[in-house]
Amino acid sequence: MARRGARRKPRRHCPSNLAQPMIEHGLGVSVQATFELKRIDSDFFAED
Repeated sequence: MARRGARRKPRRHCPSNLAQPMIEHGLGVSVQATFELKRIDSDFFAED
């Protein structure tokens, strides 16, 4: 039976569960590298 006023242990957050929201919202992270994703513009090859 639990006592009234008993202290609860603080929750521990799993680092893998905490990292994703931090990355999504830009909290405590910085950009290390970026890359470009290119696609072929089909209009460039269209004949008039």
